[in-house]
Amino acid sequence: MTNEIQNFKGERMLQRAEELDSFWAYNTKELPRNKQLRLLDNVQFIYELALAQLELQSLGVHFEVTNGLREFKLLETKDEEEIRRKLAYFKFVKGEYTDYFQIIKKIEQGQ
Repeated sequence: MTNEIQNFKGERMLQRAEELDSFWAYNTKELPRNKQLRLLDNVQFIYELALAQLELQSLGVHFEVTNGLREFKLLETKDEEEIRRKLAYFKFVKGEYTDYFQIIKKIEQGQ
């Protein structure tokens, strides 16, 4: 009976793993158009948040941190396209994926 339970758990774990998108850390299923800046899904440490803020400041972006430290509100920027090309800690800027996120996505998909 114990082997049956362990086997069931093992089979269930394998089934769930197969259901996961191989691109889980960079979910592309939803891209909210009303959000302004959002960190990559795998950013999880406070130092990464600090580096993301420094990254924005170095590009001359004025911003406000919102929603549990994962989303940022753009207050002022000179060139949205430039920051979209240069940001490395962010998934999208005003509803459009950053270049870095698109590169990661292509690498993950083996293209």
